[in-house]
Amino acid sequence: MSLAAPLPGAYLVIRLDPVVSLERLDDPIVRQQCLDMKCGKYVACATKARSTLATFFRYCAFTFDLVVDGLPPSAPDKFFHESMTVPILPNISHPTERRPARAIYP
Repeated sequence: MSLAAPLPGAYLVIRLDPVVSLERLDDPIVRQQCLDMKCGKYVACATKARSTLATFFRYCAFTFDLVVDGLPPSAPDKFFHESMTVPILPNISHPTERRPARAIYP
């Protein structure tokens, strides 16, 4: 039996599709804006199950954090500061010396 739900701490590839995500709005302007967006596949980490029983169900909600290469620059206009990031082992450098996350085995 294979589970569809990831375990907390698992790394996976996700694909963002704004057209499908917002199709219930049934708004031609939103649909066109979504079609104009460039989206792809991203590496993410399942950091927090939205329910304590989430891993027992076939479908469940998780909080996913996107993984990027290196430390992204601060962007105050987007309310982002580099100290909001978490390093992943073997990387241990961080502006506030935050403890790095450890990937789980597949």
